[in-house]
Amino acid sequence: MKTSSRHRSCRRSAGFTLVELITVVAIMGILAALAGPSFTDMIARQRLRTGAFDLVGDLMLARSEAIKRGESVTVTPGDNWALGWTVDSAGGARISERAAFGAKVESPAGASALTFSRDGRAAATSSIEFSSPLTSDVAARCVTVQPSGRASSKNGKCS
Repeated sequence: MKTSSRHRSCRRSAGFTLVELITVVAIMGILAALAGPSFTDMIARQRLRTGAFDLVGDLMLARSEAIKRGESVTVTPGDNWALGWTVDSAGGARISERAAFGAKVESPAGASALTFSRDGRAAATSSIEFSSPLTSDVAARCVTVQPSGRASSKNGKCS
């Protein structure tokens, strides 16, 4: 027997129903609400990491410029390392300038300038700690300058 086209269903699927659409939107909203806080922590940790790596890069620049120019080069923070810093030679030339990298980042108050002598050595071992009040796991980065002039960054607080 041959079925005629009359007996076939007249209703065709033309898209989503309103109930299906509301269900999908509700599920997406729940997932976004769950993922939001973890993104905030991730962004805060990334700001810390970026700031610490920028500082290490500028410390290496200051050291190499001190050796190249044959004069001391100083890295001077603003009121706070999180507010940026400048790299200046003893001759008064501005080598580099870094603006603030994150308004919600804390670094030690009263941090002093770091000077590299013409042989690339630092005056003493210095540590600068960046931490963020935004992260739930109290993220921190420690930037250390050895007397040899070598700068490094590591996860965690300075000890």
